[in-house]
Amino acid sequence: MSVLHPLRSEYHRRTCGEILGMKDGIFNNADRDSMTSRQIAEGIARQLPYPFCLHPPSGQTAGKRFEEITAWFLQETFQQDMLGTLLSGRRLRDIADLPFDLAI
Repeated sequence: MSVLHPLRSEYHRRTCGEILGMKDGIFNNADRDSMTSRQIAEGIARQLPYPFCLHPPSGQTAGKRFEEITAWFLQETFQQDMLGTLLSGRRLRDIADLPFDLAI
């Protein structure tokens, strides 16, 4: 198992438990006026193995919680220096020293 797996699992657990839920039978991350959006939102949600939020936040509150949870995930990932292993063997601090056109 990857060292990133537990963090990713916790990220999904928190996203499901604190943000993702249904309102009037539609997942709250969908555009309720778009059948395609509702189908995509349901397809994504059904792949997540965690319980959904019983009283999901709406609009800006959900967006704010998503930002906070995502920031937590990124902070934890950087603290454990795991992202360096995703960059073809280069460490992040080495990438920062490269000229811009070589760092991409």
